[in-house]
This record gives sequence, structure tokens and C-alpha cells, in this order.
Amino acid sequence: MEGSAMIRHLAAVLLLLILGGCQQPSDVELTQEEYEADLEVRSVVVPDTHVVLIPVDSSAVLPEDQLEFRAFFLLNNVTHDAGGIRRSFSYSRVYAADSAIRFMGRTVGFRGMDLGNMRLNGVPMIKLPHIVRIKRGSQPDSLVLGGFEYLQDLTGQYQPDQPYLWSASTPGMGTISQGIRSAGNLIVHSPAGGSVVSREKDLALRWTGAGGHLSVIISSFDPWTNRTRPLLEFRSRANSGRALIPGKLLRELPRQHPYYVFTFVLANRVDTVVLQGYSGRVMVQAASIYNSYVELR
Repeated sequence: MEGSAMIRHLAAVLLLLILGGCQQPSDVELTQEEYEADLEVRSVVVPDTHVVLIPVDSSAVLPEDQLEFRAFFLLNNVTHDAGGIRRSFSYSRVYAADSAIRFMGRTVGFRGMDLGNMRLNGVPMIKLPHIVRIKRGSQPDSLVLGGFEYLQDLTGQYQPDQPYLWSASTPGMGTISQGIRSAGNLIVHSPAGGSVVSREKDLALRWTGAGGHLSVIISSFDPWTNRTRPLLEFRSRANSGRALIPGKLLRELPRQHPYYVFTFVLANRVDTVVLQGYSGRVMVQAASIYNSYVELR
């Protein structure tokens, strides 16, 4: 891919990442009952904020983490499976938040720092304007440019279970050299994309994939807007390739939203990285993400 075609493709990926939004169904209330011995389950907290968050199904970063961490080095291989329609892409994104962007007295986002010439495995990443989306109620949303972020399209080039290295010589933080190993290849067998899942039965989860920590995020999905909202996260203690979600828990999911996406995440993550001259928390994560879109009845 070359020239303007590459720019258009990268811009499309960026818009998928930045311009997604979140629906607001009722939160799921969990009891103290342990639903499954091999899975740790918890409600996903969606903070009450004016900052528009990146969709979990393409970033594998939960909402609370998006606000707690200020800088991100992400390497993701993403598959969307809706049954007859399946598409995959891979990308890397680097972003470090700077000063807040405010609109009508409220914080709506942050400027992205200039990190100089960022490279991934020696290949220059594309430096793009960081886009901040401002929700304006019934009026059309506004888009504001605030600093920079870095993107590299890895579709067709991404390799699972391989070392990757980000490097840069930055104006204010000196030399950056941060590596991580990409996650293993992930394939989801159940629930299959496009399937109908009964709330009255236990749901068997089956997947293939090693080389990382496995979690599953259930989100409501609006097929008209393509917007999702994460509700529950399951963490696999053993990554055995199979687990069970009881029907009792499925029946607690909001019935006014029949469509859901099960986001399987196989990830290697480091959140103790310190960048010279940068005070915010830094997340470095490589993830294989597989989204199965289903209907709950």
C-alpha cells in the first residue's frame, strides 16, 4: 500500500479507534456468588466523564484504565466476527496525554505530546493529529485537534508471539526504547459470531490461544450505530481454552439490548513503565482481540 491509499486506510483505522462511542444501558449488579471456579468475574466501571472513550472491542483497554493511564503503547491484532462477515486488521498506536482540553468548563480530552519520530521495529510510524470528540447533546458532535498521536497499520504484516520495539528521540523526554512481545494467535470457537445464545442455558466458552493472559468482556451492542458499552469482564486464571458462563448471569444482562459482543482478549501487558520526564502512568500492551457478535434470547 502506498501514497494516498495508505493514508486513507490509516485514517479509516484511526476513525474506528477514536470516533466510537458508548451506549448507556443499566449497569449489571453482581452478587457475591462465585459463578465459575476458573473465571474471575466483575462489573466493568464506565466512569461518568465528558471524555469520549475508545471502544474496548478494538483497543482492549477498559474504560477506567483509559482514564487512569496517561500514555499508551498499543499493539493489537483485531478480528470482528459477525457470522457471515468477518474482518481483521492489525495496528500499533502510541499516545501520551499532555494538558487537558476544556469545553464550557469541563474536561473533554487531552492534548497528545509530540514524541518526535516514533518507530516500531525500525519502521517510522505516521504522526497524526490527535482528535478529541466533544459530545453536544442533541447537536452534532464537534471534533477538535489536540496535539499528536502515532499510528502504524500492521495489517498483513503483524506476527504473533514476536518481539516488537518502539523507539524515538523525543523533544522533552530524551530517548524512548520500549519493547514487548506480541500476543499469541487467538481463535474463538464458542460463542460463534452470528449465533443466537439462550439466556436459559449455561454458555460454554471455547477458544484456542496461548502466550498471554486471557480475559472476556461482554458488551451491549447497537447494530444501528455500531456502538458498544462494556458490562462484564471475565478473567481466566488458567487459560485452559474452555470455561462456562451460567445462564443465571446471562439472564441478568439488560433484556432491552438483545445484541451483545463477546470480546476475547489475549494480552501481554506492562503497566510499570516509567518515561523520563513524564509524570503520568504508562501502559504498554500487546493484544490479540477476537470479537464474537451474538443475539441473546
